[in-house]
Amino acid sequence: MNNKLEKKYLKINQRDFVMYTTVITVEELLNNTYIEYYNPDNEMGYQRQLVTSHYKKISKFLKETSNPIMPDAIICAIDKKDIEIDNKKSILIFHSELRIVDGQHRKEGFKYLFEKNSDQKENFLKYEIPMIVLVIESDNDKIIEIETFVNINSKGKKVKTDLAIELRNKLRNVKKERFEDKNDFIESLATKIAKICNEQENQPWKNKIKMAEEIAKKPIGLNTFKQAIKSVIDSYINMKNIDFKRITIDGEDYEELVQKISNLFIEAWKVIFEKWEEAFSSYIDYNIMKSVGVYSINEILSETVNVDEAESLKNFKEKIQKSKKNSNVWRRGGILSGYSSAQGFKEVKKIILSEEEK
Repeated sequence: MNNKLEKKYLKINQRDFVMYTTVITVEELLNNTYIEYYNPDNEMGYQRQLVTSHYKKISKFLKETSNPIMPDAIICAIDKKDIEIDNKKSILIFHSELRIVDGQHRKEGFKYLFEKNSDQKENFLKYEIPMIVLVIESDNDKIIEIETFVNINSKGKKVKTDLAIELRNKLRNVKKERFEDKNDFIESLATKIAKICNEQENQPWKNKIKMAEEIAKKPIGLNTFKQAIKSVIDSYINMKNIDFKRITIDGEDYEELVQKISNLFIEAWKVIFEKWEEAFSSYIDYNIMKSVGVYSINEILSETVNVDEAESLKNFKEKIQKSKKNSNVWRRGGILSGYSSAQGFKEVKKIILSEEEK
C-alpha cells in the first residue's frame, strides 16, 4: 500500500455491530488488500489457498461478457488501529491494507485477466465494486469476522470452513467464552473429538482423517467426519441434559465432556473393527470409513446413547453383533454404493442391522 486510501461511506448498524459500505475500484482492490491464509505455524489464518478453476472462470466471464455486472460486495476487515473514521465528512481513511473476508477469487480473477490480457486493464482498472468494511476492535469482533466468513461460505458455496471454525474456537478459548448457540457448541465438540480420534493410538481412526491442509489421501475429510459424528454428540448432550450455555470452552466440564464422548465413540468403533475387520484393510476397496459407513454407523450409535456410557456401548455392541452381514457388504461398488443422502444412510443402517445373511 503506497498511499493511504480514502473512501466515502454509508454506515450500517446491525444490533451492536457497525459496518461501513463503500466502493472500491479494481485497481484499489489489487493494490490495497491481502488475504489472511491459514498458517500452520501459528494456526491464526482461516482462508484456504485459491481454487484455480474458480478464479479462471471469473476471468473468463469478465473477458467474454460484453457488459459484465458484479453486484455482490467484496467484504473486507481492518483493525481499528489502522483506520480513521471522519464522521463529519463520512470518510474512511485506511492506513494499511484491508484483509479480504469474502472476494479473494474475484480479486485473483481480475489479476489473472490482466496477466493474460494486458489490454483489459483499460476496461477494468477503474471498474467499481461494492465493498463492506468490518472494523475489528477486539477478539469478539474478530470472531464476528470469522463467523461472517463461515456463514457466507457454508450456505450455498462449496468452500470449506473448517479452518475458520477451528480459529474461532481458539479465540473463544482465549476469551473463556460461553456458548450461546447449540449448533456452535456441537461444532466445537466435533472438532475436538475429530482431533482426538485422529491422534489416539490403538484404535481404528488413528491418522485416518484428512485434517485441514493435509495433502495425503485419507478415507475421510475433517468436515465430513465432524458432520457425521454430530448426531452422536447431540444425543449424548440431550440424554445427559447438559446445559451448554453454562460451559466455557476452556473449562473442566468441557474437557470432561470431550473425553467422555470421544471414549464412547472410539470404543464403539472398536466394536465395528472387530465385526468387520477386513473392511478396514483398504479404504480404496471398502466404504466403511467413508461417508456411507460413518454416517450410518453413527446413526446406530446415536440411537443407543443413554445416561450410562457402559450401557450405551453394551446396547450398541449387541445390535452390531446380531448383524449377519460380513465385510463384503462394505465393498466399493457393492450393495451399499450409491447411498449418499440422509435418507440413504438410514436405509444403509437397516441393511447392515439386518439379521438376514443376504
